[in-house]
Amino acid sequence: MAANHKFLVHPTTNEVFSCDVVETKTNQTISQHKNLRLALDKAERLNVEAAATALLREVREEAPRCGYEDYRYPSPCSAPATVTDIETGCTFCATHFWEVIL
Repeated sequence: MAANHKFLVHPTTNEVFSCDVVETKTNQTISQHKNLRLALDKAERLNVEAAATALLREVREEAPRCGYEDYRYPSPCSAPATVTDIETGCTFCATHFWEVIL
């Protein structure tokens, strides 16, 4: 999992702050700490948040989309689908599902 870390802790030569939390892609210092444990806690929290954000993005991209099409609209709805029509297997957002079943 080390390859997935976005934030790491590095020692410094600073007289006041002994370590930095650094974003790995840009090598930008996010915060400076006197206490190693606090730096590690912050880096871990930031890594968890980055992983959760990436996971949510992946889920949103893979989530089924509403397939509602109508002559009034130039393209299908493509909002996140929350309902599947049992008879056809088509997926719809809640708004368009009500239009389909009525």
